[in-house]
Amino acid sequence: MDKTSKQLERHFKGISNHRRIDILLLIDSNNGISLEGIAESSNCNIKTLSEHRRRLSLAGLKNITADVFHIAFHLTTK
Repeated sequence: MDKTSKQLERHFKGISNHRRIDILLLIDSNNGISLEGIAESSNCNIKTLSEHRRRLSLAGLKNITADVFHIAFHLTTK
């Protein structure tokens, strides 16, 4: 399926920050990594990472799975 210009814009905005690109690369190499794991690997504050996580989710670039004890991040396949 072809992406519309609006969908492409949303994806580009999602990766328009070096930290978010680093997070996507980290998730790609460590599928199912937790927020704490991302924080440790990237030396980034949890609050900052939470905002980047939110923006990546809005852009449709990652999925989140959660249970009571663990939240895992996965790249989308769209």
